Amino acid sequence: MPRRTATALSLALIALGPACAVDTISNLGRPVSTEDAGRAGDTGRTSDAGDGLRAPDGSPCATPDACGGCSGLEGQPGQPCGPCGTFACQAGSLVCNLPDPHTYYLDLDHDGFGDPTQPPTSACAPPPAHAEDNTDCNDADPATHPGAPELCDGVDNDCDRLPEPGAEDSDGDGIPNCADETLFTPDLTRTAAIEFVDLGGPEQPAWHNEGDGLVEDAGASRAGAIFPDLGDLDRFSVEVTIRPMAVNNASTNGCGVILDYHGPSDYLLVEWTEPTREGHAPPTLRLQRCQWASCQSLAESAAGDLEPVRAASNHRLAVTVDGLGLTAALDSAVILYATLQAPIALGRIGLFSYDSDGGVAFFDLRVSNLP
Repeated sequence: MPRRTATALSLALIALGPACAVDTISNLGRPVSTEDAGRAGDTGRTSDAGDGLRAPDGSPCATPDACGGCSGLEGQPGQPCGPCGTFACQAGSLVCNLPDPHTYYLDLDHDGFGDPTQPPTSACAPPPAHAEDNTDCNDADPATHPGAPELCDGVDNDCDRLPEPGAEDSDGDGIPNCADETLFTPDLTRTAAIEFVDLGGPEQPAWHNEGDGLVEDAGASRAGAIFPDLGDLDRFSVEVTIRPMAVNNASTNGCGVILDYHGPSDYLLVEWTEPTREGHAPPTLRLQRCQWASCQSLAESAAGDLEPVRAASNHRLAVTVDGLGLTAALDSAVILYATLQAPIALGRIGLFSYDSDGGVAFFDLRVSNLP
């Protein structure tokens, strides 16, 4: 080839760049190694080991990963990677799945609830003495946390920021109701603390004191003597001594204990009906839900369980509430068993008199906490 022609060809190759140079040289019959072709990059082929794969940066893939791709990662699916990730095959390539870190809170008492007043920690797994929940209200006491049973100890055990049931001190003796065996024994002669209500009878109630007792003797009345709110205990007993009287052959048609009093239009009544009988129906103990004078019977004693009592004799009525269970006993004999439709709190209780033209007297009212 003439020297001038070769020189011109060389200058043309330099101007076209390396890729054109490899092809042209190859076409001229000069041998080209696979390594040279890979560096040149004009054929789209890579090394035999990569089987045509390329790394994410576009360079030839020297070694496929465990999933047959070219991620550049070394590991096997299922193995840990990164701070808290796990290798996995995704779209034919090995990836490191990194979950979002969790937030944990210091839990020094190890009750599963962290301290909201301490700074949180971000980590893949809970560090020692940490929890994901931060609603503990006392991180120094493992018995105090949300959902813990509320105890009668003056502590907000369940962290609901509400007073514990029975935290009230109804008799002012310095002991909360929930820890006080006898929590209310009112002086029935101090009527200023008693609310006297008309529960829908045709006559106005007539309450007055006789000795240390409270008497109601208005005929055709439905009368209630209601006491202050005693709190939200749901296990308690109410006991009172009742003396049904008969004057000039007049008698008491009903008497008893009022529970769950929310006003004259909503209260529970345990009524001792026809205690002296006096020619009326046989006596019973009856649980009723009342709205004024309209009462729905929920449970009552069986026929023949009670005998009429002698007028002007004293008898002890005891009503016990234990969750949904209610019993009523007369002179220590349990006569009435009932299941409440829903739990009731102690709240406001009272005494009840119905059509007591002969008079009915109440003595020694006592409210106790169940052991």
